[in-house]
Amino acid sequence: MHCTVFGKVRHIFCICTCSVRYQLREVSKTRPPSFPFYSDILLIKGLLLFVLIKQDRNVILAQLLLIPMHYALCIIWKEVNMMTDLSTVTSLFFVEYMLKNRLEVNNLSHAFIKKNGEEIRIFQHLNFSIGPAEIVAIVGRSGAGKSTLFNLISGLLKPNAGNVTLGPREDGSPGSIAYMLQKDLLLPWRTILDNAVLGIELQRAVTDVDRINAKAMLARYGLESVANAYPHSLSGGMKQRVALTRTLLANPTVVLLDEPFSALDYETRLMLENDVIDLTRTEGTSVILVTHDIDEAIAMSNRIIVLGGRPAKITQEEKIVLTVEGSNGTRDAVTARGAPEFPQYHKEIWTALRTSDVANASI
Repeated sequence: MHCTVFGKVRHIFCICTCSVRYQLREVSKTRPPSFPFYSDILLIKGLLLFVLIKQDRNVILAQLLLIPMHYALCIIWKEVNMMTDLSTVTSLFFVEYMLKNRLEVNNLSHAFIKKNGEEIRIFQHLNFSIGPAEIVAIVGRSGAGKSTLFNLISGLLKPNAGNVTLGPREDGSPGSIAYMLQKDLLLPWRTILDNAVLGIELQRAVTDVDRINAKAMLARYGLESVANAYPHSLSGGMKQRVALTRTLLANPTVVLLDEPFSALDYETRLMLENDVIDLTRTEGTSVILVTHDIDEAIAMSNRIIVLGGRPAKITQEEKIVLTVEGSNGTRDAVTARGAPEFPQYHKEIWTALRTSDVANASI
């Protein structure tokens, strides 16, 4: 215990005397000096306390570690000779920490209560994270809680315990989540174009540029000719493409896709899978995909999480690395399926699913 505490104290001193000092020098090049000293010290201490609690889940130990950290911060204060505003450094430190994970699920627990009072636990102490520009597929048997998990992440349900943390954008502004359900949920009284820009309209006023971008995306999906039509005149697959357009136009940092391509023909499915993959590369968007299609999960994702049991837990987590020909090794929905590693990943995920028994899991 003593060695552990000493190691953490030394780690805190390194943070204060190296990382913060470097950022102070960088910020001072563009910011004039301005110093409410004591409030800034408290702010930095508070944020580092937050980090320590998340790592150790030990509030008392974290508070003890703040004592030597306070003196280290004071030493830095004297060294920098009031060169910049520490509140700026605090913001940089917080953003740098949070950007490591675009979304974090921490000790998530949830249960439903039946009419007879029986408690059905869906999750208990579930933990995982999503990095920037990462696609994570979640697979599991029916009833494993995949859709419930999306409702908890999106805020439609409040968990009984634990929390979901959404990281900010690279510029420090708040991140956002877009949730595409299995059903298209288009508003029947709005045209296809008006449905496409609905996500933007819920955040701010829609501009002419937004409508131009929406028309361009609709055209990519072969829907340009029906932009002024109404949902009742479209097929199921066409409606789902409009729903995806609406989701992506909202410019989210995290996209939740709940079996979005199951109703599409194979060619359109591959095209939309590629669009999602490209979205992570061009915009840095993170994606969580729920699917029953193992091939789709392997082809699209960087990582696959298998849920099983009741309450659900992560029974297997597989990092997907595929060797593809051409395009400098950059895969797409087609080349991924032809990778030599593909069959082995399929076998491992299928085996994990077969051994995950939801109905007879212990409660």
